[in-house]
Amino acid sequence: MSGTVSQASPLDAIHNWGTFDVVAAAYTTSDNGVTYTQLATGVAAATLLGDGRDGALTVSGLQRIDQTRTSATGTEGTTALTVASITGFLTGNIVLILQMRGPGAGQWEEHTVATLGGTTLTLTAPLSNSYSSSETARDVALRVPQYANMTVSSGATVTASAWDGTTGGVLAFRARGTVLIQPGGVIDVSGLGFLGGVSNGTVEPYTVATGGPFTGESPTGPSIRSPITLANGIHTAAPNGGGGAGGVASNSEGMTGGHGGAHASPGSLGVSGYLLSARTLRSAPYGDDELRLLFMGSGGGGGGNHHPPSGPVTQPPEYGVGGNGGGITFIRAATFTNYGVLNSSGGNGTQGYLATNSCTYIAGGGGGGGAGGSIRIETLAGYAGTITAVGGLGGYGQPTCYSGWDGASTGGNGSDGRTRLSLGGGFTLMMPNANTVRLLSSGLTANVKIVVKQ
Repeated sequence: MSGTVSQASPLDAIHNWGTFDVVAAAYTTSDNGVTYTQLATGVAAATLLGDGRDGALTVSGLQRIDQTRTSATGTEGTTALTVASITGFLTGNIVLILQMRGPGAGQWEEHTVATLGGTTLTLTAPLSNSYSSSETARDVALRVPQYANMTVSSGATVTASAWDGTTGGVLAFRARGTVLIQPGGVIDVSGLGFLGGVSNGTVEPYTVATGGPFTGESPTGPSIRSPITLANGIHTAAPNGGGGAGGVASNSEGMTGGHGGAHASPGSLGVSGYLLSARTLRSAPYGDDELRLLFMGSGGGGGGNHHPPSGPVTQPPEYGVGGNGGGITFIRAATFTNYGVLNSSGGNGTQGYLATNSCTYIAGGGGGGGAGGSIRIETLAGYAGTITAVGGLGGYGQPTCYSGWDGASTGGNGSDGRTRLSLGGGFTLMMPNANTVRLLSSGLTANVKIVVKQ
């Protein structure tokens, strides 16, 4: 894709591949005629790249680099950050603070630790936002490693701990020199984000009083029984903000797939195996294409119950579970070279339960897919390589010959996540969804070419 890019007119390259390779973001500047055949180069403040205190890291197996993390609260304009534990934090550490759920979700900032003691990290500068914790709100403080260089060897994986409802799901580090992902190497936070909803423990009739199968978790709050409304004799299940709704058909019966989690777009609706459509509201998208806010992907909804001859029965716990959303990856490096894969995709929903494939049984609904998460990379020069943050697939619900229920009660797919690659020289390469590569300029007008291949 070739064209002209400026601050007011980004250039988009549209493709049809869920996984793709950005070979080059080449441009010719209008002032000096210099042509860059790879990503742009420029100058960045050393504070953005860290001081390299954690040395050079070569990863040859599976390595998690988020061991020092904790829940946190703090007030805008103050330097005190109250944490559950100061274990692992040291003076001079960079701390990434994020509002994961609740009011202000998506806001983040970085600070340096001045002193610490008890349950308080004292920062060198005041907080720009307030961070609170409640039943629905969650905040995280994460130590950001400062490497001299990082090499991810072939066959190796750098990852984070899975989100557990309090912490996890975020991978962040700095490199004063080079980040090199060798062919076969992976930086992977797929399926580590907001949790999918479950089917287990829920059974029809799903009513206004009981609610439906569990929604996926989202920035709005934790997984809950899908709220149900009744109007004109039709039951409608609601999502949990971006979290996919549980599987409920319009007559309040189960055997419907859970619905996909949202992020960049709404998740897909699950499918009813019966003639009735799933009267369900789609999960709500959130965030912004430029990743000014950082979000994990939302979880998919749980599938509806299964139905043996004796009547509706809850699915076993491993069936009909919504996929988890993708996590967050945030990297700053002088040079970023990716010959492997960066992955923040959503997890797949699990299949619906069918005890016996006969005309007297109906399979439970599959779980909805989780949404892709967020990948934000800031670098002076490099090679983007293969980056993916696609939504997970809905779980399968096997059709049977039971009268009227001959369809597949499959879960809906999760939404794509978002990716942003900021380049030195004032250019930003973004993937606002799985099928678009977008080049932005902070002010300079240039003739550009984006090369994308599968």
